[in-house]
Amino acid sequence: MANRRTKPIFENGYFYHIYNRGVEKRNIFLDDQYYKKFLDNLMYFNDQKPTPDSRMRKDCDFRDRDKLVEIYAFVLMPNHFHLIVKQLSDGGIEKFMRKLGIGYAMYFNIRQQRVGALFQGRFKAKLIESDEQLLHLTRYIHINPIKLHQPDYKEVGLKNKAMALDFLNNFKWSSYRHFVGTEHSTLIEPEITEFVTPKEHDYVKFVEDFL
Repeated sequence: MANRRTKPIFENGYFYHIYNRGVEKRNIFLDDQYYKKFLDNLMYFNDQKPTPDSRMRKDCDFRDRDKLVEIYAFVLMPNHFHLIVKQLSDGGIEKFMRKLGIGYAMYFNIRQQRVGALFQGRFKAKLIESDEQLLHLTRYIHINPIKLHQPDYKEVGLKNKAMALDFLNNFKWSSYRHFVGTEHSTLIEPEITEFVTPKEHDYVKFVEDFL
């Protein structure tokens, strides 16, 4: 039997599904400023070099970054997040997630005047083994916000599919709008379009058909 405490071995050039949630399932994003801070950190902490002081970040030239990972999809929910990333260098995912977790927890705790862990242990990670799995996983994480629109949709079905899709397209804290072409996210790698534009349908229909 595998040792459950064994850390996953991350290999360069492979895709991984990364996720975590707040300790005791608590909300980790309390308003727009918290969401924005986490998205900013996805950019600033994705560098082999030390993260610049917050007062200097506006002058950063992201073209000079030595990235640890490439980000292909994301969604931020009130009490958890999902990322799809590809490791670029040895130890890249571990270093990126450590910087991201510590940096955001410090910001959260200062604002909330609290101490202690923010996340429920170490982040979770699963290897993505095929292009098909990658495509379907992007859809899985992008439909997460529907639970905010209609919490019981999995049990009773969607009451209005068009309204659910409209909700997804207006949800600001995921890469869905980048995938459907209504918004451009500088976080997302351009090559993801090779996986999310199957010839037989567009991405909106790909999501709609699953709901």
